[in-house]
Amino acid sequence: MVKLLAVDCALDACQIAVLARFQSPSNRQALRPSAQNQELRPLSDEKPGSTFSESGLDRRGDGDRLTVRSEAMRKGQAERAAGMASEAMAQAGLTFDALDRIAVSVGPGSFAGVRVGLAFARGLAVALDRPCIGFSTLELFARSDGDDGLRAGVIPAPDGVFLGVWRDGEALVAPARLSLEAARAAVPDGCLVFGPGAPLLGCEASTGPVPIEALARLAAEADPARRPADPLYLRPPYATLPEA
Repeated sequence: MVKLLAVDCALDACQIAVLARFQSPSNRQALRPSAQNQELRPLSDEKPGSTFSESGLDRRGDGDRLTVRSEAMRKGQAERAAGMASEAMAQAGLTFDALDRIAVSVGPGSFAGVRVGLAFARGLAVALDRPCIGFSTLELFARSDGDDGLRAGVIPAPDGVFLGVWRDGEALVAPARLSLEAARAAVPDGCLVFGPGAPLLGCEASTGPVPIEALARLAAEADPARRPADPLYLRPPYATLPEA
């Protein structure tokens, strides 16, 4: 059994997922967002934009159980992450010392959001003496509903896009910042394209925030030694001065 907490603050949201996995990958159906296994509803006692969902293939204990807290926000993730994690853990019926690993989205995304998510996840991992596993936002979009075939994740970037391509779960084109022309050339024929930058490549956009369900699913199976929680900014830092 694997128990993990996943953190995402990379793209205008703060999200926490708690996954309890009761079966090995060979004996279970992959946990993915669907009408059959996920309900998303507003929390009456939380701020507008706060949502809660719980999904399980078998809530009796022989499948996956996923508890998610998600709030849309451009800033304020640092103030909310710890509280949302405590809420999700309580809803899942787990204590923090029961966790086996921590997972986090490492970017690309907003500098502040990526830093907040990494700081919280790494700090929790150090406090609990657990491994901290990182996945790029591009890979999470690309592998959001499966691993088979050619899949690309795309996020808008200044003067182009952030792009990564995977084949059957293995990186084919490493995450990079590319011009639109270079990105179109890098996407193979027959490739499925996911993410908010997909329309820039002539494809339909994926709606919603970074798919934290994918982060939980992939991190549960990942080798921590091969998935360090290192930031992936893919662009130099920048700052804008406030208007006078």
